[in-house]
Amino acid sequence: MRFLLQLLIVTGILFNTLMSCDNASSCKKPGNIVFVVDGSDRITDEEFIKMKIFVTNLIDNFEITPDATNVGLVVYGPIVGDIISLFPYKNKLLLKTLVYDLQQPKSGANAAAGIDAARKMISQLGRKTVPNIMVVISNGRSTNPWTIFQARVAKLNGIKILAIGFGQDTNVGELNLIASSPNYVFVMENVTALANTESVTRQIICST
Repeated sequence: MRFLLQLLIVTGILFNTLMSCDNASSCKKPGNIVFVVDGSDRITDEEFIKMKIFVTNLIDNFEITPDATNVGLVVYGPIVGDIISLFPYKNKLLLKTLVYDLQQPKSGANAAAGIDAARKMISQLGRKTVPNIMVVISNGRSTNPWTIFQARVAKLNGIKILAIGFGQDTNVGELNLIASSPNYVFVMENVTALANTESVTRQIICST
């Protein structure tokens, strides 16, 4: 089953990349976007793969070039796991391949460490004259009590934060405190429903 899911995401990445090459509707506005992805043990292997598919589909919504959108990513478990750095620049196919290769650390859900790492990445490696956006994708409450503080620091540094939660353990109160606005909070029933946020997430980021 896991092999079939992996085959599905590889096939989807290749197909979507080919289809997006001439996507005239891609957001062309310059920006630094860093995804902060929950890789804790609350998430099954299948759900983690579906989260990666969601991220690659979101990447397809943007024009990925050195002068347009640049993308980074941080996976968190008990500590920060795999990272895709904002710099050096990576084209769309490479980004999506790197997302596919991300490993799930499991164990605890230290969202504070993930947000802190994403903030530092934007501060140290992001372009200085474009909007900065962080997209936090979570399956439940962070195990680190400093999560809200780290989100506040990021926002004070001019980073706009979107918070997307899914599943029965989603903590809406925490997501509201993480996000820059209640309008930037999305709560979905399960990981499959993440796809329903794709259009509005694109719209918010592109209008930043």
